[in-house]
Amino acid sequence: MNKIVKILLVLVAVIGIMGVQPANAVPTLTLTSGAFSFTITDEGIGDLTTGAGAMTFSGAVGDFIVNVSTGITKPVLGSASMPWMDLNSVNVSSKAATLEIWFDDSGFTYNGGLIMNVGGTFQNTATFETRVNGTTISSLILGPGPAAGTTGGAASLTSSDTLTLYTNINHLKAGATSFDQEVVTPEPSTLLLLGSGLVGAAFYARRRKVK
Repeated sequence: MNKIVKILLVLVAVIGIMGVQPANAVPTLTLTSGAFSFTITDEGIGDLTTGAGAMTFSGAVGDFIVNVSTGITKPVLGSASMPWMDLNSVNVSSKAATLEIWFDDSGFTYNGGLIMNVGGTFQNTATFETRVNGTTISSLILGPGPAAGTTGGAASLTSSDTLTLYTNINHLKAGATSFDQEVVTPEPSTLLLLGSGLVGAAFYARRRKVK
């Protein structure tokens, strides 16, 4: 009987230890405008892209009536030892409003420089940041109109650290912003862009003709 009790106690202890081990978080994409906020997880409810490492949100968020935002990370881009995250988005507001976007991932093991590249077309201005556990390591402010920029910062990442692409879009009136933002290691890479600036401009021009 004592042996059985001891075995059970050992099992409980092992389960307890396993339960407190940090697990790599699933990538998430969050859009917030005023009191309205939506979060989707990779391969979860609301994710319109099939497969791990890429996720898409489409829908209205407050006064931003059109939003198509896609976050791409490992294993589609980069790897655990070579971070590469990309966020591309088209966002249209019906009036003056602000939209914030967070694209988060963890599970990286990397120590060195990280480069942030951004390009797009902006109704007014937008702020772009790379963050590690909520702390900004690089930032850019772009717009109004077509604009692009590159900046960088250093990071020491372990598997439990969260790497974030953050965007704050500020519209002074109804209009469209479209952009592509990426964070990469200093290895050769190409900003995806996917024609997001042209897509946003065309969408807005067509919308104005319809009115």
